[in-house]
Amino acid sequence: MNPTPPTLETQYGKASYKTLAKVAGDLSVIHYTYYSPTTKICIIRVARDHHRIAWAAITLITELRNQSCIPHVIHVSGTLKKVQLAAIQYNRVLVAKLKARSNEERQKQLTEYLEKSDKDINTIDAS
Repeated sequence: MNPTPPTLETQYGKASYKTLAKVAGDLSVIHYTYYSPTTKICIIRVARDHHRIAWAAITLITELRNQSCIPHVIHVSGTLKKVQLAAIQYNRVLVAKLKARSNEERQKQLTEYLEKSDKDINTIDAS
């Protein structure tokens, strides 16, 4: 089971949180569900009525933890299972690219990471 995830503010910094708050207004509709520091994949839950506002807010983020960034929304779905499948597939593509540029020891670490992250993503519950 995943440990209790950090809040949006602690994970992404106050500036990003304020950007989301300005655009989305009520942040109680956005719930952080999963984050991988290796591949930078993040899964958030948003109420159906607010998904476009959250998407717009995320695209306005230009910096996370004093580091420039360009967030990309890679999948939007009404079901958790479809999000999990998309995240796992995207994760595998990114890890394959990393493995291609890595030495043998790093490739082994990435293989272990991939197994763990697939399990973590699959254990996300809908609550």
